[in-house]
Amino acid sequence: MSLPVPQLDTLRYDQLLAEARDLLPYRAPTWTDHNAHDPGITLLELFAWQAETGSYRLDRIPSASERAFLRLVGNEVQPAQVARTVVAFRADSNTSLTDGVQIRTVVGKTRFQTSTSFDVAATRITTLLSSTASGIVAHDVDAASFHPFGVRPAPGDALYIGFDRALPAANARVRLFALTDDPAGDELTWRALYAEHRRQRRASSSGCRRSQACQSIFWQHHGVRVAWEYFNGTTWNALPGLRDATRALSLSGPVRFRSPSDMHAGGVTGYDTTLFIRCRIICGTFDCAPHLTALLLNAVLARHAADNPPRTLGVSTGQAQQRFDVSDEPLVPGSVQITLTLPNATQSLWQERANFDRSGPLAQHVVIDTARGQAVFGDGLAGQVPPAAASLSARWRTGSGLLGNLPAKSLALVIGHSGLSVKQPVTAWGGSDAETLGAAKARAVRSIALARCAVTLPDFEAAALHVPGAPVVRCKAIAEFHPQLRHMTAAGCITLVIVSPCVRNHPNPTPALCRAVRRFLDGRRPVATELHVTGPVWTKVSVKATLRTQRGANGAALRAKALHSVTTFFDPLLGGPEGHGWPFGRPVFRTEVLALLNAMPGVVAVEQLRLASNDGGDDLCNNIALCPHGLVLSGTHTFNVSTESTP
Repeated sequence: MSLPVPQLDTLRYDQLLAEARDLLPYRAPTWTDHNAHDPGITLLELFAWQAETGSYRLDRIPSASERAFLRLVGNEVQPAQVARTVVAFRADSNTSLTDGVQIRTVVGKTRFQTSTSFDVAATRITTLLSSTASGIVAHDVDAASFHPFGVRPAPGDALYIGFDRALPAANARVRLFALTDDPAGDELTWRALYAEHRRQRRASSSGCRRSQACQSIFWQHHGVRVAWEYFNGTTWNALPGLRDATRALSLSGPVRFRSPSDMHAGGVTGYDTTLFIRCRIICGTFDCAPHLTALLLNAVLARHAADNPPRTLGVSTGQAQQRFDVSDEPLVPGSVQITLTLPNATQSLWQERANFDRSGPLAQHVVIDTARGQAVFGDGLAGQVPPAAASLSARWRTGSGLLGNLPAKSLALVIGHSGLSVKQPVTAWGGSDAETLGAAKARAVRSIALARCAVTLPDFEAAALHVPGAPVVRCKAIAEFHPQLRHMTAAGCITLVIVSPCVRNHPNPTPALCRAVRRFLDGRRPVATELHVTGPVWTKVSVKATLRTQRGANGAALRAKALHSVTTFFDPLLGGPEGHGWPFGRPVFRTEVLALLNAMPGVVAVEQLRLASNDGGDDLCNNIALCPHGLVLSGTHTFNVSTESTP
C-alpha cells in the first residue's frame, strides 16, 4: 500500500496577505492602521512572500537531486544509444581492412563505422549443406533460412560451407557471421551472459565456494559442443585460431579463424571440386534446433558512430557557461574529446560528462549537448571555467539516436575504399534517443521490482524465466516437493519445473538445460534450500466422442475443427482454460472437454465422450488427475459424426 499524497497549500501571495489582514481584528483588536505604510503590514507582506516561496518548493525536487536518488539505486539517465547492424564486404581480390571503415547510405549523410580489422576474401559461399542421419540437404545460399543441423540435431550432424575458390593466403583473418531470426535479442542475451559471468567472478573473488562451483564458460553453449573443421585432402582438422561467438550457432555472432595452408577440395560425396569447412556437433543435445536466416562471409558489426577529423572550436573568453558549436549532426555520447591549449602551448584533455552534478570547481569537465551538437563548460562552481585566451579543439563521433535504425539494404557505399562493395542484410537495431528523467525514474521503479535473489516461489519462477541463453518459457516452483519422492513431504526442498519453447518436438528439457537453470539459481537461493530443476511429468490425453450434428452439416470439416480445438486445448503453451498453457498439476475435467465440443457451430449434442490417459483404457465418467508437476499432451483423438434424425 502506497503512502497517501498530502494536499499541498496552493495559496498565492495575495491570498495569504488578504487572509492575514482578515485575522487582524480578531487577533489584534487594537491594531487599527491596516494601510501599506504601516510597519506591521510590511512584515505581513514579508511573511506572505516567504510562505508562498516555501509552499512552491514543497514536493518539487530539483533534477540534480532526482538524478542523485537514481544513482543510489543503481540507475542513471541513459544517453542516446548507438544503432548496430551487420555489413558484409565483397572484393574482386583479397584485401586487408583495418578498423574504422565507414559506410554510408546512398541518400542522406548517415554513416556507420566498423571497429574490427580483418581480411576481405574474394571467395564466395556457393554451397550450404546440412548433413544428418537421414541424409544431406542443400540450402539456397542467397535466401538462406534453414536449420543448420536439421530439425532434430544429434551428435555427428554437421553444417558444410562450400566456397568457389581458395581462401586468402595462409594465416589470413577470415570472418563468418551467423544471423538468427532475432539479432537484437541475441545481443541482449550476450550482454546478460557476460553480466552473469562478471557476477560469478565477483562472488568467486569474495571467497564464496558455492559461486566457484557454479562458474561456467559463458561463451559456450550450455549443453552442446561443436567443432569447426576443414578438409586437408585426407582428414578433417580443426580450423586454426578459431573464435566462435555463436554458442553452437544458436545466437547471432561472428566465427573467426585463420586461413589454413593445406585446405583441399572434397570431403563430401558428390562435391569433389568444392572447398568446404564444416561445423560438426561433437556431443550434447539442443533443446531447440538452431535456425539461421543468413550465413555471411567477410561480415562484421558496424555502429552508427563515425569518426570525424579534429576541429578547432574557438578561443575561450574566460566567462562562465561557455558554449561552442561542435557539429550540426547528433554526437555520440562519450565520444567527444576536448583539448585545451594555453598560450604557452600547455595542453590538457577535458573529460566529457553527462551533467555537472558531481563536478567540483576545479574539475576539468565538459557537458555535451548531443542534440544541438554543442560543448558546454562549467561556471566555476560546478565545473572549471576554461582560462581566457585558451584555444579549444575537439574530436568526436557522429551518430546515435533513432535515426540510426536503418532498414535493411540502406548502407551501400564504402567511403575511401575503391573496389569494395557492401551489403546490409538486416535492419539496424539498438538506436534510441536520450532518455528523459521521467522515463529513467519509471525504469528504476521497474528494476527495483525485479527480484535479485530467489526467496519466495514467485521469485524462483521469475528468475528461471530470465536465465540468459536458456530457452525457458514456462516454469512452476513447488515447495516441499522432491521429484523422486512424489508422495512424501520433503522439507526444505523446492522443485522447479521448466518447459522449453520447443516442447512440441522435445517434451522434456535436456539435463544440460536443467543444470544451467540450477547453476543460475544456485547463487541466488537461500543457503539452506535444496533446489531441484526438472521437466514435467507428461500425461497423454486422448478424446473419443460422437458428435451429433444438424442435417446437411459437413462431417469432415467438423471432425477437423474438433481435432484442432481439442489439440489446442491440451497444448502445453497455448492450451488450458485461459489460453496461456495448461496449468501445472490441473486435472483434465470431462465437463470442460464436453463444453468445448458442444460449443462448436453445427454440433447439436455430444454423445459418448470418453477420456483416455497415456493411451490406456478409456473412462466414460471420471476426470484425469495429474501430479503437482504434471502437464498434458494431446494424444490420438477420434471423433465420429452422426446426423440428427428428422422428427
